[in-house]
Amino acid sequence: MILFLIVSLLGSVNISVELVYIGQHSQPSVKGVVVKQISHIDELPKDFLGCCIIDFAPVEQDVLLMAIHRHPNYCGWLLFVIQSSFLSEVLTDGIWALSTWQSMQEAFLKRKTGFPLTGKNRFMEWLWLAPHRRVSPIKRLNNQSIYTYPVLECYHQHIDDPQPFFHELEKKALLDKDKLLDKIRLCSTCQSSLLNYIETCPHCHSIDVIERVSLHCFTCGYVENESLFTRKGKLECPKCFTQMRHIGVDYDRPLETFFCNACDSTFIEANTMVRCFNCDSLSSISSLLVNKIFTYKLGYLSEYYLRNESVILAPSLDFDEIIAPHYFSSILPWLNKIAIQHKQEHYVMALQLNSVKENPIEESNGTLMILVEELSKNVCRMIKDTDICCHYRTDLILVFINMPIKDDMQLIENKVKTLSEKIKEDSFFIEVYYFSLPDPSLINTDIWLDCKLSSEHYE
Repeated sequence: MILFLIVSLLGSVNISVELVYIGQHSQPSVKGVVVKQISHIDELPKDFLGCCIIDFAPVEQDVLLMAIHRHPNYCGWLLFVIQSSFLSEVLTDGIWALSTWQSMQEAFLKRKTGFPLTGKNRFMEWLWLAPHRRVSPIKRLNNQSIYTYPVLECYHQHIDDPQPFFHELEKKALLDKDKLLDKIRLCSTCQSSLLNYIETCPHCHSIDVIERVSLHCFTCGYVENESLFTRKGKLECPKCFTQMRHIGVDYDRPLETFFCNACDSTFIEANTMVRCFNCDSLSSISSLLVNKIFTYKLGYLSEYYLRNESVILAPSLDFDEIIAPHYFSSILPWLNKIAIQHKQEHYVMALQLNSVKENPIEESNGTLMILVEELSKNVCRMIKDTDICCHYRTDLILVFINMPIKDDMQLIENKVKTLSEKIKEDSFFIEVYYFSLPDPSLINTDIWLDCKLSSEHYE
């Protein structure tokens, strides 16, 4: 492997820029540059601006791209390839062209020179340095979920399920959905997308069903299976013996029916069921989980986050929608103080979604996230305008019930019971707790909540 370090001075920006070629052919010629050869990628200086041009066979090229992104020093470099490969579209800035590099470099330099990289969040820094960049998925048919995000695999190797990660960054306005690429259906038991759709008998549920085509004789009106009309290679009505030469004139095909070889039933429409290749479970189409596959771009608070290493959002006074956890955590002690001062009575309702399995780690975060999202939206619709709903943790929804009047609590309990009965996923169940306010022990929301939820007795 031969690497060439090309150092040039851009006229518009007084800063040195490395243009590196890594490949098995001669480096592209760039006018007005000085070339310096180095022996290994780790010798690239990390304190300068850089552009790397990669030119290898596709497989070797993809390995190198992953290595560059995983390296702690090079999230601040532009990456180009001479020829495309499987990962080049999602891990590089495009196919090398001098004009493309020059147009990107100006915006890239302005961002990088005006913002010192700390390396504390290399994923967000990589995305922010070039506004055209997107977090994009690729198809991997050997993967259970079909789609994976290579950029995320490079910068956050510990994340198994990207959906909860993206969801959290969206809530903080650090990422935004860009384009909807696909919708895939997942097994509700194991979240695999390797599914087989099969027709089954609506009576005995056997998969041993065959399709039959019926014919209708216009002369006598007789309707029966197509096989009964075939005689000596021609179509002839078995009842009136009329030869049927022309469809639409002598006969038509009014119905396509199914026949079950297991129970001898005949029916017009079969039940379509889904068998998972991964866990072998059989389920209906309506019970499948729908996973929307998006590309993601920078959110409007990403720059603030990178500069301040925190997200501070001014809380909205419109509580018609689900509020963020840090809002709820901040506002609850304040509401408790008001309740103490004015002798008001409030309640905090906690809805905890638990797994029926002894080891909940076996359950996918994806299933849990989808269920809690759906539940929190339904809870938000059922409460009063003066109540507050929060998706507080992955498995926990909190509702602040403001000064309930007589029968309010019973009405809420009935609605929650109705919602819990609508959950189609059998491997989870809802536990509901009520905590009354004011409570002098409520100073820190997290500590107070942990104490309440871990207690053996609930109000």
